Amino acid sequence: ADVIFNVNLVVLIPFIAPGYMLKVFIPLLFSHLVIYAYDHWKVLRSALRFNWSGDSVNSYAQKLFSVPTGILAAGVVFKLNQWSGDPKVLGSGYLKGEKLWGAMLSACAVHIVIHLLLLEFLVPILGKVEREQSTATYEACSRTAPCSYFSSNPIYCLRSKHIYKHNPPHGYYIVGKEHLLVSNAKIGAHFEAPSEPR
Repeated sequence: ADVIFNVNLVVLIPFIAPGYMLKVFIPLLFSHLVIYAYDHWKVLRSALRFNWSGDSVNSYAQKLFSVPTGILAAGVVFKLNQWSGDPKVLGSGYLKGEKLWGAMLSACAVHIVIHLLLLEFLVPILGKVEREQSTATYEACSRTAPCSYFSSNPIYCLRSKHIYKHNPPHGYYIVGKEHLLVSNAKIGAHFEAPSEPR
């Protein structure tokens, strides 16, 4: 969100004073480096866990970037119109008033539509990945993953201990406390932390 907001601000510069592009792009680059460094530190050093299980956020971000690039297309139309007239007189381009606004809006809208269509239809074809159905059993998967439907369900864990009187009962999963989970194959608790740290 920070990156897209910054880019939206920068693409408005061609409408105002393109002579300041370099002066604006250098702070933009610096702010993006700060955002990247902060996110890098936050994910690797501060978050207990981070899970990328899909590309939905990435796909949505690519679709959102159609807006600033569409505004940039409108800026190109605006500048090309200025070049078509007398360079010493501001607003002397071929298109004026509603025609100029219509051309800029059309360029923006056409770009956004093409951008979204390419992302929707062309990108999936180019990035097609063959997926195989997993043949691993629940038992095999739960031996390596401490968090399951059962271990993350506090009601199930309480029932296991107080109603069914399992010995040992199904342990409740808490991030960072995986070493406390004990295996009991009869109730489907297959994860047990290794005795030595990895």
